[in-house]
Amino acid sequence: MKETIKFYIKIMIKNPLFFISLFFNVFLLYKQSSVLESSIFQFSQVFYFGFVCSNLFFLIISTYVTYKNYIILNFLEKNLLKKQVSIILSSIIVSTITSLIPVLTMLILKNPIFQLKFVVTGVLHFFILWTLSNVLAATLGCCVGSISKNSTSMIVSPFIYSLFAYHSYNFSINPIWKLFNIYDDFTMVDISNICGHLFNKAYYFDKLFVVFLALFVFSLTCVFNKNIKRLYSSLFVCFTALCICLNVFFSFNHGSTYLKEYESLKDVNYTIESYNMNLKLKNTLENTVTINIKINKNSDNINMLFDDLFNVKSLSINEVQSTFNHENNTLQIKHNCTKGDKLKILIKYTGFVDVVNNIGSPIYYVSKYATNLPITYFYWYPIGIQNSLIDFDISVKAYNSIYSNLNLLNCSNNIYKFKGQSLGLNLFSGQYKKYTLNNIEYIIPTAMELKYFKSSISNLIKDENNLKNLSKKQLDFLRNHKYKKVICSIWEDNSNNKDLNPFIQIFEDTLIIK
Repeated sequence: MKETIKFYIKIMIKNPLFFISLFFNVFLLYKQSSVLESSIFQFSQVFYFGFVCSNLFFLIISTYVTYKNYIILNFLEKNLLKKQVSIILSSIIVSTITSLIPVLTMLILKNPIFQLKFVVTGVLHFFILWTLSNVLAATLGCCVGSISKNSTSMIVSPFIYSLFAYHSYNFSINPIWKLFNIYDDFTMVDISNICGHLFNKAYYFDKLFVVFLALFVFSLTCVFNKNIKRLYSSLFVCFTALCICLNVFFSFNHGSTYLKEYESLKDVNYTIESYNMNLKLKNTLENTVTINIKINKNSDNINMLFDDLFNVKSLSINEVQSTFNHENNTLQIKHNCTKGDKLKILIKYTGFVDVVNNIGSPIYYVSKYATNLPITYFYWYPIGIQNSLIDFDISVKAYNSIYSNLNLLNCSNNIYKFKGQSLGLNLFSGQYKKYTLNNIEYIIPTAMELKYFKSSISNLIKDENNLKNLSKKQLDFLRNHKYKKVICSIWEDNSNNKDLNPFIQIFEDTLIIK
């Protein structure tokens, strides 16, 4: 097989289509390299036609050499199945070599201020798209070429492939559409440069689907191979089809969550005095939180707002296990409450946070390197409704710098300590950079310049339409620049709460801007 692979590699790189594809991609790199100044992840979105060009080369060449009868191969390889495997392996080798051109371009022309971890993930994301789409194209070409065995396959295979290209270029919010999109899911969608691409369960399921799809196409060629028993080939087809079905199932049940509207909380019979949290932010959120509350009136339960995507592992009150019900984004704790009682509620919970809006763009998320948890719009810890300040004592273990509206006490061994009084806790991480100017701390996206960010704040404040639902005190806070910290974030308007401002959040001396 080694000699056969060498033979096919020579055929591929000596074909005129190879040089046409190469020159076209170099031209695209020249035209689109400027996007690397703002985002290394966005490059994979704008390079759509580069992927298509590369795929077409592997599709056509694999189709051609599969049905073509080379006399020399009668001595090297007579088994059709081994021939197809050799073509696919040759395609993987050539694909890997040609990927060095765009990958090196990304590494050389990227903005030098990008953090290494985001550069690595951005390049890895591009390489995964490049490799998987080329392998699928080569496998499809082998399948059609082995079944048709004549020049008709040169028409059939591009037609079948065009369905993938057309499908990927026409955006849909359907989850099945995202799975069949073999390129960047956000080719037609603007996403925040703060998070880039999240390497989480949803991402892995999405890419595994392409792998299983390629295996399924390959299994179809086995059915038409006379050297393989029909039973074995049928089992292979069934196995790959089952893998695809399981992948779809897990994608629907363990993938991204769509935005939801929260209902308002009724009959609040307590005041929250303090939170003590021990958080771990990886590709999942893990939290052990102690909530100290004071009961204001007699009741037989305690209701708190808390998003349903989190799974409560245990809950106790004053060190006694309590029964609870968690549904409709409300945590209802069964407990006989007497006015004046002070209770200590201990809750342990976990959750996979990947909440997307109606066009599939990530809004609230937790991953190893990026976090967006604005409490006003996303109830990521149990909260009540009150206007008085709450004491917070927070410990966060994270793999990237964490920013908050609370003051940072210290950071050691990836553990961030925050403490202070506030109406709520907000946590952010990702492609951020920090500036301090005139005693004001600005935490903004890496690719954004401070002067443009300050200008956008000024323009935002000047427009009265952007200042709805803000009190006189808050307007004075904005117009007289009384804030000490400004953080850029993203969120979606909660249409169920008309009292929230869609562009501005204010927490004591911190201004959070959308």
